[in-house]
Amino acid sequence: MLLRFWSKCQTNKEQGNDMADETAFDPDAWIDAMAPVVGLPIGDLERPGVRTFLGVAKGMADLLDAVELPDDELALAPVFRPEDEA
Repeated sequence: MLLRFWSKCQTNKEQGNDMADETAFDPDAWIDAMAPVVGLPIGDLERPGVRTFLGVAKGMADLLDAVELPDDELALAPVFRPEDEA
């Protein structure tokens, strides 16, 4: 599923629909769309904090998106497996 999503993102970029475009990010629209999906009520008091966090998250995502990766490689991080304590 993740690879399918990644592939769709790549197709969007190739067609000029770059999701990382600065003009495309609207935190208020994102809050309005996603809060009901996850069942999270976000009131007027919480909205400025959520908006700020989404801006920080977008900045982190932009940094990761700027890293060039080869199209034919998917390097997975190692998985931590604790040793059995016998």
